[in-house]
Amino acid sequence: MDYLKSITLVSLALAAASCRHTPPESVDVVSGATIPHNQIVLPPTNSHYHVRGHFEGLNNYVVKYSDTFYRGGQVYLEDIAAESLQKCGIQTIVSITPDHAEVAFCASNGFALVEIPFDKSGPTPADYELFFKTLENADGSFYVHCKSGTHRAGILSAAYRIHSEGWSLERALVEYGRLGGDLKADHEMIQTLHATKIISK
Repeated sequence: MDYLKSITLVSLALAAASCRHTPPESVDVVSGATIPHNQIVLPPTNSHYHVRGHFEGLNNYVVKYSDTFYRGGQVYLEDIAAESLQKCGIQTIVSITPDHAEVAFCASNGFALVEIPFDKSGPTPADYELFFKTLENADGSFYVHCKSGTHRAGILSAAYRIHSEGWSLERALVEYGRLGGDLKADHEMIQTLHATKIISK
């Protein structure tokens, strides 16, 4: 199935299910500004993932994909965030938006840090390769984040579904849309999933 047909079918599936998560208009999802607690809109949970809600010290909301894979927003209150992550058994943080503060945060709280920075154009094949290698070789649970945790972190999470769990691209994109991704605005990033030809391990 070609890429454009896949996107069209996924868009129709999301519209039919009326399950697309739309962030509040006052939240700038592109800049990833910290989202006030009272403006966080949670997507629905289903049998394949669990929306854990807002965790203290972390931006936006956290989604649990499996016993070892979590996705969410960046750290903004370090001591409280460390507690929140440790309660989930997180040992490795995969950061799309790394900075010096996060390096220090991980070092002082015992988290392994893997830096995979990319912008709205999406991950490169080398970024995907590093991501998959990290998933396969590191111990413990993972926390993947960008700023808000919905778009760039969502793309890596879709790649996780395809590579590690054998999902089709279409199925992973339906979930991506349900969990806050935007199939139209995130077109460039989504195309990297198709262009890289991610296959299950």
